[in-house]
Amino acid sequence: MDITDLMDRHGFVPADHHAPRFFPVDLVPLTAAGNAAPGWRALVRTDTGQLLHCWPDGYRLVPHEAACAAFDTALAASRLDTRGLRVATDLTHDGRRLFRQYILPAHQVEIRPGDATALRLVGFNSYDGSLAVSWRGGGYRFVCANTAVIGRDIACARARHSAGLDMAALAHGMVAACELYLAETGRWAAWARVRLATDQAVRLLRALPGAGDALLGQLTAAWVGGREDDTLWALFNILTHWATHEPVRGANRMARVQARQERVARLIDGRTWRRLEDEAGSQVPCGVAGPVPSSR
Repeated sequence: MDITDLMDRHGFVPADHHAPRFFPVDLVPLTAAGNAAPGWRALVRTDTGQLLHCWPDGYRLVPHEAACAAFDTALAASRLDTRGLRVATDLTHDGRRLFRQYILPAHQVEIRPGDATALRLVGFNSYDGSLAVSWRGGGYRFVCANTAVIGRDIACARARHSAGLDMAALAHGMVAACELYLAETGRWAAWARVRLATDQAVRLLRALPGAGDALLGQLTAAWVGGREDDTLWALFNILTHWATHEPVRGANRMARVQARQERVARLIDGRTWRRLEDEAGSQVPCGVAGPVPSSR
């Protein structure tokens, strides 16, 4: 079974199950009650006239299509192996936010026999200032279609919408995210060897940012009744399954999924998780594992 068959077997579907619904946008003079507002402009959909946001002069509009084109150009110019590449684009919040996902199954690491994780990149853009134009690195687990993001700042290349924004330079920041992905998979492989008692698992779940009693009970039940084994890797995958697959209300699913993944990323880079790694004697790599694999 080749990498494309694996992707088809385990499923990679855009989060909103639709193709991109791009629409024309423009910055126009801002007026209120017929009076101009000096120093401000309105960002509007030119096909419907809908107001998306208000910005001061100096804001540079980067349409979603332009952000996607810059990301695609950088990927094509990189040393990455794009065989079996899958791409999904999601718009949330009435099109104000863009999430562009790239799964590169040719860049996969086997955490343990039969359990492979592929490189995942997510490109972001927004019209309302909620997301910088940015890259975020992470992983895609074949056996359950779980996705994850890497929490450290080096995994994310970003820039402001301003006159100095260089989209080409920003998009090439994906290389840093790819290198960190290689280092992070070393951590994941170590977690597959770390045995975890239930009280330790609950202690880690309690440290998940924003976890209330209901969520803690849900995740604890998943650990007690449905874990793969007694390892730290199994607990991590319970968390990524919650982040990736738990139902979301409303039309902004991808934004909610990404926010959950960020919470998990903060947990695994926090003191509680790191302390348990140390207690377990896990040998966790702290640097880049090596050069990005190349097919060229």
